[in-house]
Amino acid sequence: MNNLLKKIEKYLRLTGRGEHWFGFHAAKNGRLIERLRAGGEVLPRVEARIRAFMAENPPESFKGRGRRRAGDHIAGAGKKVEGDK
Repeated sequence: MNNLLKKIEKYLRLTGRGEHWFGFHAAKNGRLIERLRAGGEVLPRVEARIRAFMAENPPESFKGRGRRRAGDHIAGAGKKVEGDK
């Protein structure tokens, strides 16, 4: 399991994504990495899903995207409004 955690941590460094984001998207568990670091394990089918997620979403596919901020999905978020300085 330690090998899986190392691969996940490298993936996070390369993609710039957060732990919660990764756990939620890769295994539907936002606390996945926290639990792995605490010595927890995952079922073989969950490990396969995690590895498949990383293979299907290589770090290169995240280049230029940057991190999303709260509100980015709202039309016009971040645009200056009349009266803003």
